[in-house]
Amino acid sequence: MVRSEGDDKDTLLLTHLRREMAYRYDRATQELSLVPNEHWEGASGPVVECPSGFEPPGLRIESLKSPPHPRFDQLLAGDRVIPTAGAQALKIHESPSGKFAAVLSADGERKESPLPFYGPGGADGQHFHELLSLTDLTRVGNPTRLPMTSKEVSLDGCWSGDEKYVVYGDFWTFRAVSVVHVDILPK
Repeated sequence: MVRSEGDDKDTLLLTHLRREMAYRYDRATQELSLVPNEHWEGASGPVVECPSGFEPPGLRIESLKSPPHPRFDQLLAGDRVIPTAGAQALKIHESPSGKFAAVLSADGERKESPLPFYGPGGADGQHFHELLSLTDLTRVGNPTRLPMTSKEVSLDGCWSGDEKYVVYGDFWTFRAVSVVHVDILPK
């Protein structure tokens, strides 16, 4: 789960449903630090369960696979391909306001999940975060390179309730977490 600290603080708190611990992301230092659980309890920002959001209406990630070629996943709006920063579109999450979508993509080859019901696995290569305007399906700002890979974990996304942050991670184990500050949204 994520929530802002509130009171116009530019920080984000993260916690795990099954653990009595909280992490604080400080935008100034771009670091996560373990904090007492009281920080979470005392925060005033809205709580969002992670992963959150759904694929926005009209957008989908579709897999193209024709042996012997590797799996190729692309972002589509109807029959129109929406280019992504990485060759493989991995995840898309609608913002709480419904005005934007956070897109996770990667340059490397997409892996198959060992559990068929769990969906596709992760990917090798550089991972990217980018924003799409859901009004006209155009990229907003520049893509952000993420310092992680989903080769060994299945990453998902989560917007903060105030739409200042998008968090990518393995929310079951907290083994991989990356926080992106979204500073181009209108206030």
